[in-house]
Amino acid sequence: LVLGTRVTLQTAAPGAVGCGLVFGNIADDNYYLTYVDAAGGQGVSHREGTTFQPGIFREHIPDPANSYDLLVIAVGGRILYYVNQEWVGTLNESPSAGAVGNAVVNFEPIATSCQFNNTWVWRWESTS
Repeated sequence: LVLGTRVTLQTAAPGAVGCGLVFGNIADDNYYLTYVDAAGGQGVSHREGTTFQPGIFREHIPDPANSYDLLVIAVGGRILYYVNQEWVGTLNESPSAGAVGNAVVNFEPIATSCQFNNTWVWRWESTS
């Protein structure tokens, strides 16, 4: 699976809010989330039940234009995550087959707007 989008994040105030991509979504409480947030956080988490499992997290200076190119590659038991062509990290997990989509992430009651452009998904098939 290769999944990408260009997203622009707008918030009413600084805080733990962001935009991202969901994949491997097999239930409302079982999916992977990749994100960028208004404070410069970037990461990948797997939600199982009521908790998000430890995943990838990095702090980075936020883009002054609030626009980000997100790219997820899930192949061979690994999830690789890139933001603006920079590697954020690798998670040694294999997501289940499931739905994909765009996500608005609010961990605080702050007005958040995510504008997604050119969201795409490509099924990566091994030829070996």
